[in-house]
Amino acid sequence: MQSIKTDTRWQELMQKLDLILNPPIADHSPQRRAHHEMVYDDGNKSIILSGGSTPLNGGQSFKFFNDIWRYNQAGWSRAGTAGEEHLT
Repeated sequence: MQSIKTDTRWQELMQKLDLILNPPIADHSPQRRAHHEMVYDDGNKSIILSGGSTPLNGGQSFKFFNDIWRYNQAGWSRAGTAGEEHLT
């Protein structure tokens, strides 16, 4: 029996768990956020996401989003922006 220190399966499992909990930020999908708005666009059969914020530096500051995203059968696409992004 291998010890935990030499068993690479443990490291692989932790790496997979980290990817699930902290997925990489991609240009083709919105960043994780709270305090956003989402509505369903029945005419285009899509969901529209706008705004929101995310904490930085352990909650010492925040990034506010002004981006607009659309989600449909093809996935996420950036639809535009409204105003300016701010850091506080």
